[in-house]
Amino acid sequence: MASRRLSLGLSHTLPRGTHKFDEFCNHGNLREAIEVLDYLQNHGHAIDLIRLLRLAKLCDRPEVMQEAKFVHERIVSLSHPPDVTSHNAIIEMYSRCGSVVYAVKVFYEMSEKNTDTWCVMMKCLVRNGYGEEAISLFTRFKQEGNKPDGEIFKELFSAYALTGDVKKGSLQFQAMQRDYGIKPSMEHYNSVTKMLAASGHLEEALSFIEKMPVEPSVDVWETLTLQENILHTDDIFREIC
Repeated sequence: MASRRLSLGLSHTLPRGTHKFDEFCNHGNLREAIEVLDYLQNHGHAIDLIRLLRLAKLCDRPEVMQEAKFVHERIVSLSHPPDVTSHNAIIEMYSRCGSVVYAVKVFYEMSEKNTDTWCVMMKCLVRNGYGEEAISLFTRFKQEGNKPDGEIFKELFSAYALTGDVKKGSLQFQAMQRDYGIKPSMEHYNSVTKMLAASGHLEEALSFIEKMPVEPSVDVWETLTLQENILHTDDIFREIC
């Protein structure tokens, strides 16, 4: 243990330990940062919440699921129960690790949620291929009297891209503007373009772009071209894009 402590450059003093922790986090060295955290806490020094949330961002793949659980435990032990922002970060962490089960568990155990919570949970479901479930979650979000914002609609369009139900997705795009007064951003246009194109509705996607009230961004055209390449359609359509 002593040799390992020396190799990490640790001492019993908190400033030195937190400096090493920050250094490892800055370089993306997750396991080394966790070792420093564990060492400091074993010697009676607590790492603050901001640093723990930075550590959570490094848990970004299935291979570090055990580390993600460790970080989750430390956040809970520091502030029990964690606040909404911390819970949202934990859901996002499990999402990146591909663990929908753990993310859902955290979501339903939360006594308080905000719009970001629902949005992060929808993003988790979409990221891991659960389009129908994300749409159902959006429905429940509204049933509980919540008002959608622009961010949550982006996740909704991504969910419809997974399910291929472009008709309902297009209706939601209209409802976003009509019922909630949300002016579409370029990201919204890009999301709808992907929704249409990914479902094989390339001509509809092109028509949608051409009817946009603003000049389409490069990202919008790249989205259409990418989906066209994935679907392996003919070169004529590629030239149009």
